[in-house]
Amino acid sequence: MCINFALVKRIYEISIPHFTEEGTFQSAIYQLEKIAKFGADALYLLPIHKVDLQTSRSPYCITDSFHVREELGSFNDLKQFTDAAHALNLKVVLDVVFNHASINHYCAYDEDFFALDENKRPFHPIGTDWTDVYQVNHRDVWYSYNSLNAMFHFLELGIDGFRFDATSFLPDRNLESWLPGLIQKKSDVILWSDSKLPEKDIHPFTHVSSPIGKPKFDEPRKAIQIASLGSHDLLRNEGSLLEVYGENVAVIQQELIQHSEAFLFPMGSEKGFDFKYDFFL
Repeated sequence: MCINFALVKRIYEISIPHFTEEGTFQSAIYQLEKIAKFGADALYLLPIHKVDLQTSRSPYCITDSFHVREELGSFNDLKQFTDAAHALNLKVVLDVVFNHASINHYCAYDEDFFALDENKRPFHPIGTDWTDVYQVNHRDVWYSYNSLNAMFHFLELGIDGFRFDATSFLPDRNLESWLPGLIQKKSDVILWSDSKLPEKDIHPFTHVSSPIGKPKFDEPRKAIQIASLGSHDLLRNEGSLLEVYGENVAVIQQELIQHSEAFLFPMGSEKGFDFKYDFFL
């Protein structure tokens, strides 16, 4: 069977807690027709998993990659959301975080869960300023197996694919286990890498994030390249697209769309270029 992943070309980012006043899957359903009319063919959901609000407001400070946050709704609510999206020909891609976790992750009791430094203490991901999360131990076979099972569970709920946060940090041996397993489970699964490293192309990713503001990488990449002017990080840290790119932002975006293979629209794009939000909880 030939699968045309190029059909996923206009991706719309959603932070469920900020998408509607209620901040739930159920309330988001009523906004999907508007997003479909905007021209999107896929929805990219920022992490919806349980988080450690005592430590951080970031949705990437995860305590449980299997369950969703209760305030967003239930598994059944998520399924109804994906069903409603599918009825409008919208794919649903979930952001998953397997490289790092909250110090209060439910697996933290396991002495093998976190990677440890020379003093036998957990450490933050090297080369980052992510001081609210800690590096997981990718040699933990059980954690790798559990992560794959979590993704299987979301596929069963109708999720169409996954964006792998911090792909560059994920070991090849884990990706060699996860990605073929996901493809076997769902032949048309969307597998999105955010890595700038071309060596990650040995894995069967279907999509990869291109550098911000560029239609493609300078070197050829195997996966479909997703261009953008910026996403949730930019809107939180630098301001609206209008503030960052100036009055010619519409022209800049249109040229980028024309020369790209796929494009990611930050949440609120349908409202104009002066929209911004803080995706922290």
